[in-house]
Parts: sequence; structure tokens; C-alpha cells
Amino acid sequence: RTDRLSHLALPLIIQESLLPRTQGAMLFHRKYGNTDITLSGGVSKGKRLPLPSGIISRRLLYWAITTARYNKSPDIVCDGSPVFLKKLNLGASSRRRSDLKTQLVRLVNTSITVEEFGRYQESFSLDLVPLFDSMDIVVEESNQLRLFETSIRFSDKFYSMIEKLPHQPINKDALFSLDSPLATDIYLWAQRRTFGLRKDTLITWNLLYHQFRRAEETKPAFRRSFTNAVELVGSVMRTWDERSFARLTDDGIVLRSCPQQYETRPTG
Repeated sequence: RTDRLSHLALPLIIQESLLPRTQGAMLFHRKYGNTDITLSGGVSKGKRLPLPSGIISRRLLYWAITTARYNKSPDIVCDGSPVFLKKLNLGASSRRRSDLKTQLVRLVNTSITVEEFGRYQESFSLDLVPLFDSMDIVVEESNQLRLFETSIRFSDKFYSMIEKLPHQPINKDALFSLDSPLATDIYLWAQRRTFGLRKDTLITWNLLYHQFRRAEETKPAFRRSFTNAVELVGSVMRTWDERSFARLTDDGIVLRSCPQQYETRPTG
């Protein structure tokens, strides 16, 4: 049942800085080693749509992927109700409902291109594949609030990818407690990179800048924002001892070995 999701189940490829941090972009590209990932905004009612961005779009995408995996179905129902917003750790204001609907429309109209993703299994590519096939919105007025219920469906190719790829269980409560898009991206990346790490590993500022920066963000500005975001991540990410998951240096960030952030609970 989707109301009992205890953790997020995200393919490793989704644990990259996949979505823009701020709104406005209609094309977004990241390069990770030999892998290139490009997101393309869609068209609705004759107008080009910006890509989904910010914290709401991230939580929507992660929740939708997890729900599809748990239910073993590409069909998903979500809405603007207080109960649904609580699942995403979002306030239930009318402004929040409006933002949720805006980001959902942008997300459903987004396509993804993946070139040579082969670090964890045999290499594969996706050529401009829509994330979703369809969306059906029903809007109603209730107690002076404008509510909506939405049925969405992942495209066959994207759903096949998220079903087959390896994934890590993600601590949903920890991730959804982070209100910064950059901190959210760093948490997912750090969990993937630090789990099972055999020795402390330096990631240079230059690599970090190209992986996480906003468009037109200068290196000094990025370094400040990244440093602040790392502090936020450190407050929710568990380590083997009292030391942080990483330390920042003049050369970059030094990652330490960390445990899986979600502990599998025995049943019965």
C-alpha cells in the first residue's frame, strides 16, 4: 500500500543530480564519466514547458518511482489533498497545491535521454523517452479549496528501466526532511558513493562543480552553496561513528565509508 511506504526504491541512475535546482530551463544536461543524461521539456496547449525543478518535483518523481515499483504497475494516482502532501512532507496550503500541480504537469511532459549508462551492468541507452505516457486531472471545489486528483502512467520504456535497474533503499524520512534541492541531490549521491567505500576518497571541486552547479553559477558561489548543503546533509546522514560522512578541504570533498542509510526491518 502506497500510504505505508517506509523507504524509497530508486534506481542508481536516478541518484544523480537529475533535475534542475531552479526553474526556467527547457533542456538540462549532465555528464557523469562516460554517461550523458539529458532532460527535455515538453509542450502543452501549444507552449513549451519548462522542466520540473526544485524540491517538489524531486519528491514527486521519487515517490512515483517507488510507488510504481512497490505496486508493480506503471499506473499511479496522486492528488492535492493534505494526506498526499503529508506523504511528501509538504505543507497543505493552497499555494503548495498550485505548485504541486504545476510541477506535476511539467514532470509528465518531460523526456529523458540516457547515453552509455554502464557502470553497474551492461551498457544501455534511452533515446528521448517520455517519463510518462499520460495524465488525467480531475479538479473539484471542496470547503473553499481547489483540490485535484491525477492519474498518471509511466511510459513503457522508462518503467521497464526503473523496474530492471539495481536500486538502493533510501531513507524517505531523512531525504524528505531536506528542503534544499542541492542538499537532496548530495544526500542521494553521497549515499551511493559512500556505501561500501574502502578508503577515504577525494572528489575535486572541479568535478563537483560540473556535476551539481546551477546554470551560470560561478565557482565561488557554487562552493558556498555546496558547503552549506553538505552541513544539512551531515545532520541527517548516519555514519559508523560520530564523524561526518565527509569533510571539505581546499581541494574538494573527502568522502568516508558509511552504512546503508535505510535499515531493513525484520518482519513477523
